[in-house]
Amino acid sequence: PRRRRTAFTHAQLQFLERKFRCQKYLSVADRADVAETLNLTETQIKTWYQNRREELPRGEEDGGRIEPLPP
Repeated sequence: PRRRRTAFTHAQLQFLERKFRCQKYLSVADRADVAETLNLTETQIKTWYQNRREELPRGEEDGGRIEPLPP
């Protein structure tokens, strides 16, 4: 059966957004730490990060650098 949609608290969202601004991708260890800190599952953290990266404009995932195409 599918899980219900997670309703993140305001404090959880603030923490996640602050972390995301510094780190667009989490290592497995970082993900476990964040999950434990926020009392969420690693899957919930992973899914939040995936969805949040999808909201970024194209080219911003790597810090906004767009490499020019060779001639």
